Amino acid sequence: MGSQNDVIAGQYHLVNRLGYGGMGEVYLAQDLNLARQVAVKLLLPNNVEREERRHRDRFRREARTTGTLGRSRHFPQVHAFGEHEGEPFLVMEFIEGPTLEELAEQHHPLPFRGVVAILAQLATALASLHDAGLVHRDLKPSNVMIAPGGVVKVMDLGIVAHTDPFATRITTTGGAAPGTVAYAAPEQVTEGRAEPRSDLYSLGCIVFELVTGEYLFTAETAYAMARCHADEPPRRIADVRPQTPPWLAETVDRLLCKNPDLRPGDARALFDLVRPHLAVLESAGCPGLGDYDPTLPWVRPCSPPPLPKKSPSDARRRQGSDLDDLARRQKRTTELRRDDLSRIRAEAGTFARDGDLRGAVRLIDQCLDSAVGRFGRIESGVVRLRIDRAALLREEGLPRDAHSAYTEVRPDAVRAFGEPSPEVREIDDGIERCAQDGGPH
Repeated sequence: MGSQNDVIAGQYHLVNRLGYGGMGEVYLAQDLNLARQVAVKLLLPNNVEREERRHRDRFRREARTTGTLGRSRHFPQVHAFGEHEGEPFLVMEFIEGPTLEELAEQHHPLPFRGVVAILAQLATALASLHDAGLVHRDLKPSNVMIAPGGVVKVMDLGIVAHTDPFATRITTTGGAAPGTVAYAAPEQVTEGRAEPRSDLYSLGCIVFELVTGEYLFTAETAYAMARCHADEPPRRIADVRPQTPPWLAETVDRLLCKNPDLRPGDARALFDLVRPHLAVLESAGCPGLGDYDPTLPWVRPCSPPPLPKKSPSDARRRQGSDLDDLARRQKRTTELRRDDLSRIRAEAGTFARDGDLRGAVRLIDQCLDSAVGRFGRIESGVVRLRIDRAALLREEGLPRDAHSAYTEVRPDAVRAFGEPSPEVREIDDGIERCAQDGGPH
């Protein structure tokens, strides 16, 4: 399970992989029943039974937690959870936008208005999380996304824990505290203990980074970084970026206190510190951030969404449809020209690069009979199309079909290009790879 073009539970067609980690991988998928894009998260198999069981428990916890928080717009919506071929899968809302890490890298320094909007939205998200009796424990820029319209979404709830003090004393394999050390609260790295105010500390680290473009601490190893959080006084944000509004600098300094009791009491108390400074967002956003401007929920709270843009993939689909029509017409009229063959190869290559291997094979199949009938089996353009088709079948995970296609085209490739040609070497290499992948030996 987890190969491109797989269909999960008979409904979710995997298009391409969006990302992966130590426990699972996430795919962009097409919901075949509802004709919509979704994100499908799959659990990676583990060879160690104990780790496999731990990962399954964490995966189920993520599914339940995300589903519970679906009432808040700051968490992805869960569409389905189940098993396919004995392995669990989670189907969620597909969020088409950058992570906070990517947004900050592309637009550093972020305008202070944008930072304030992100801080306010994350305080709201954490209030919902903590109201449910949960602690995130791994809040960091790569786990926060900006959806179109500027709404902040908190992701990756796999190590969320209940606020029961015993439930939060959980460590990963080898005894390391869970979460990412660069954003971990002192009590997490020293005691393996997390509470709601631990998430507030992590948020302070995030805002420090958004404003300054630097980590709160720098260290050579994870252990050294953990000791910094435990023992080193944090840098004052105003010392690194003096233009920081004084109230924002003071708020971040409070979030970064070693003692949880000196931080804001909870996420609502944090939002109350930010609230007086939100009015400015209504009249002045961050236009340079486009659809991913986090001030947009204040700038246009009730306005219709922007008109959808025509994406390159839409254009390619239209072009593909036009070529489908062309291919069908050419089959009937036998008007296919030799220069059409190179265009069909290029279009099939575009489909393949976009992850639509099946579409690329289908496009070639629609043209191939007409091409063979018009130009013959050993015409160079026809042979190259057939080689491409075999390669696509192998990439699609169909080694037997690919082996058959390679074997069939080889004699014609020898006649068209000669035995020592690159085309024949490509075929022989493909045949060998098919055998390694499980095709005929």
